Amino acid sequence: MKNVFGKLLHGLKDPRWAMNRICEKYYEKYIVSAANTFYGYGGISNRNVGKRKRDYKISNEWDSYSEKILSELKASPMGFLRQPMTSTCLHPNMPEAAGKFFNDLVEDDFCRSQILPRLYDLPIGNPHFSPCFHLASPLTIQHAHHYMLMKKYLDIFIPENKITNVVEFGGGYGNFSRLAFSWGYTGNWDIIDIPEMHNLQEYYLSYAINEPLRSHIKYQIVRDESFWNTIKQNSETLFIATFSLSETPSEVRNYMEEKLKGFKYIFFAYNGIFGETDCLKYFDELRKKLDDIFTISNFCNLGQYYMTCTKKDNQY
Repeated sequence: MKNVFGKLLHGLKDPRWAMNRICEKYYEKYIVSAANTFYGYGGISNRNVGKRKRDYKISNEWDSYSEKILSELKASPMGFLRQPMTSTCLHPNMPEAAGKFFNDLVEDDFCRSQILPRLYDLPIGNPHFSPCFHLASPLTIQHAHHYMLMKKYLDIFIPENKITNVVEFGGGYGNFSRLAFSWGYTGNWDIIDIPEMHNLQEYYLSYAINEPLRSHIKYQIVRDESFWNTIKQNSETLFIATFSLSETPSEVRNYMEEKLKGFKYIFFAYNGIFGETDCLKYFDELRKKLDDIFTISNFCNLGQYYMTCTKKDNQY
């Protein structure tokens, strides 16, 4: 054994470098083997990933984004969150922005007692971790900040209020719902998205959330009237669209605007511009359409834009 290591280290200026490379090569093989065993055990990748076929096109950038994201998941099931397109679109590594969100959380009494002690990321997908809070990724810190804003402007905290149904329009990889269920939410959660994203969400959440809570999550398509009829029958509902509604074609937005009127609470987050869409203009127009039904707040926080809606008492 001594001779083997002697040959490996011969001629190197720093033997520790060689030992590090040996360990990396060994663990790389081990991790790949573990991934095949662990992720293959549940049959999720074989049963769901890539099996659902889309029957429509979004007709914007997300047509190419979503296909690339799904291919990255299949190519790297244990590290998909670090893959180029997935990281850019769904799990950005933004330490400076996370630091600003975190400072807001620290200064809020409710967050210090109810959110920060329970804020963490799971290792699924190899998430980025924030230097300002080592237990959570920058995206998770941003999501916690969204929960803080909902508490401030809507006076709701999903796990502790009487919210019985959350409808999330565009669910990323499922992290926003994971947080709610990990904090004690037991109601229904519907994710409206496209097939590629549903594959990713079901894949991630199948390991991030235990049964029976996982059965509370349903994956919906936009134009399903039977689904929308069930929402009408429920008075304690919340609609969430973070950086998603304004990133859909105008015909989808027009369809959704009528459905929004059936919710008790609405939470939007959006950028100023997406592609050819002026998001500021769109949400200003949407506010005018909903103003008779909801009490609405539009505001900018740390460079991002938000709109919250609470249904007026005389609209029930």
